[in-house]
Amino acid sequence: MSRKISIILLICLSVILGLWIWSFAAPKKSIILGGSTSVNPFMQKLTKEYYDNEKIDFIYNSTGSQAGVGGVEKDMYSAGFISKDISSGTLTQGNTFLDLCNESKNECAYEGHKEQIKNNSKERKDSYVALEFAIDAIGIIYNAPNYWEEKITINNSENLLTLNDLVNFNLDSSTDSDKELLKKVYSGNMYWEDLAKELVKKLDNENAKNDFEVLISKQPRTKIVTFTREDGSGTRSAFSDLTGIKEMSTSNVVNSNGSMVENMTKSPSLGYVSNAFLGQLYEGGQIKLAGINDGKLSIGKDNDKPLKWEDNEWKTWKDNSPENNESLNEQFIKKVYEFKRPFIAIFNTHNNHLDSLLKLFDYFNDEKSNDVFKSEGLVKEMKFKSTSLGGKSW
Repeated sequence: MSRKISIILLICLSVILGLWIWSFAAPKKSIILGGSTSVNPFMQKLTKEYYDNEKIDFIYNSTGSQAGVGGVEKDMYSAGFISKDISSGTLTQGNTFLDLCNESKNECAYEGHKEQIKNNSKERKDSYVALEFAIDAIGIIYNAPNYWEEKITINNSENLLTLNDLVNFNLDSSTDSDKELLKKVYSGNMYWEDLAKELVKKLDNENAKNDFEVLISKQPRTKIVTFTREDGSGTRSAFSDLTGIKEMSTSNVVNSNGSMVENMTKSPSLGYVSNAFLGQLYEGGQIKLAGINDGKLSIGKDNDKPLKWEDNEWKTWKDNSPENNESLNEQFIKKVYEFKRPFIAIFNTHNNHLDSLLKLFDYFNDEKSNDVFKSEGLVKEMKFKSTSLGGKSW
């Protein structure tokens, strides 16, 4: 077994080394970027569109978040891209981020800092910049047994509930009960009937509780099959960080969001995907979306109806203070939904291609790039990050 692991590690290292060598061999007019595999689909689309419009060629190497950071530190990449928040451990010891933020929240916005970046006089080791450019929401998806569709009446009213309606995980940092529940699911030893009983406990209607318990008691026990992404996946890293689930040795491993959805249709199972792939789901479909902290993202194409759990039912969320022309789902992700991660570009102000890089980020910020963001299910959010705030932006 150890020999097999060694061979796999050697292959992975060879691929990364090969990409770095190729980076040096690439045409001199090309500007090399690299990093997160999760960011890769977006960057491939955007750099192609940018080249078509501006005739400046950026090449993105999908080598993983940590390799992206290392590539910037070794001056192999003009910018490295990660799909999680920065921290004091993001850079190698001795290297630090340039803190562009101060006590004013507005001063961490993208606009207004380019001259400060260009005129930075600090040493290279103290001149790394972290720019968040997008928010990627993550959804927990599942394919439950058929009886989870059976409807139960609430107080003889017209309000009908199914077990699917009750799938709503409270992952707020102040409580660990549902995080522990998800850990049990991913332990490989939990059954759908056990999960159903735990969800029913949250109901505040005793008659409905009893009806659900009777329904559950009649079912054969079916073990929950779980799916996860491969080691090194930014989506997996974000899921682990948000849920606290690090051990997933009994889960089936897939190497893409699309593969996750496809495999989950074959048996009752649970997994997770990025927001972009929720467009493949639809109301009444086999694969369902779980609620997170009483909120649900929109599913399906051209659907802009995020949901909030209120009064024992899912209702369309309404934004009482819309800020701009963003969709309802984008506002929901920014203001309400908590199961999400940032996409961040890391670069150094001493980079030889700094001017070209800043022009690329200007394109990120411009409305011309909106279609690329939307096609990947990303919410545009341009702001600088600071490790003095624990990786958070002002």
